Amino acid sequence: MNQEIEVFEFGTDERKNRALILDSKLNDALLDTFVISAELVDQKLYKELGYETAKDYFQNKSISVSQAYRYAQIGREIKPLLESGKTKHSISIANVGTSKLEEIVRHANDQLEGLFSEGKIKLGDEEYSTDDLQEISFRELDSRLKTLSKKVEKNDLLEEQNKSLQLEKKVLLKEQEEFKKRDQKYREASVTYDEMERDIVDATEAFAEVQKLLNRIETSLVPKQLGPRLKLLIETIQNAGVDIAETHSEVMFKYDEGL
Repeated sequence: MNQEIEVFEFGTDERKNRALILDSKLNDALLDTFVISAELVDQKLYKELGYETAKDYFQNKSISVSQAYRYAQIGREIKPLLESGKTKHSISIANVGTSKLEEIVRHANDQLEGLFSEGKIKLGDEEYSTDDLQEISFRELDSRLKTLSKKVEKNDLLEEQNKSLQLEKKVLLKEQEEFKKRDQKYREASVTYDEMERDIVDATEAFAEVQKLLNRIETSLVPKQLGPRLKLLIETIQNAGVDIAETHSEVMFKYDEGL
């Protein structure tokens, strides 16, 4: 026995309420369809029903494989939100349409939680309600999302470039610091070298002057009173020579063949 379908008169509140109830159920069913499609595809559960491919299964349901995969793409993203109960605006979200939802999932899935819980989505500097999304054309939404995507990519690129520049700056500063240290060591070595060279020249000239002065003294003509002083000078020079040789023995041995 067939159950009679209740018929509501046009223009009555009962008819409007029934329409809202059925619309709500249909929208919920649409969101569930997205989630179900994702699970069937991802888990390959269609094989348990005797189908080799997802295409065979969905075609049997009069759903094209491309449409099924679009459903699955949406379902993967909204499943956690539906399971968490953040679905206050699920009815109006379903009314946005599959194509628009797919675009939002593809280009702005970080906004889905706000869309389900608050019924709003922010694209760049502009905020859209579910009502706005229903009224806006797919082409306009697609253009807006692509523009936003380009801005995000540009910002990401600029951020990466900035990180690269900061890294290069650190490397350059480190190299500059190392150069300063090397330059300082070079300068210190240069000063030491110049001082050593000057001391050796001065010592050489002073020794030559001592030799010159001593060579002028005729030993046989030295007065008796100056003899002890000359003897002391010669002993001092001899002792100094021994001390100098010991102090610079490393150089003496190292350059023995050249001296």
